[in-house]
Amino acid sequence: MSQKRRQHSGEFKARVALAAIRGEKTVNELASEYGVHPVQISQWKRAVQDEVPRILRKRSPPCTPRPGFGLHARSRLSGLRQFCRPGQGFRGDQSNHGTRA
Repeated sequence: MSQKRRQHSGEFKARVALAAIRGEKTVNELASEYGVHPVQISQWKRAVQDEVPRILRKRSPPCTPRPGFGLHARSRLSGLRQFCRPGQGFRGDQSNHGTRA
């Protein structure tokens, strides 16, 4: 009869890996204490050590809006409206838009 594979929780793996990282006991001592194979403890320890830098890495600064988008575009358009007279439009064409007859 074959044994059913044990599935350990993430909390258990983290606790064992952190105990191995602390180094207060050898991996073999931890293996006998927790009932896990020493190779498994070494793999969990390596996984934690590989992920910690990614977790603690400084986050990139938030992206700043490019000029011409968002509030910058609104202020730019309001500035253009001040210089465009009725009937000229934005390009200075002499159309009948906005002229009084």
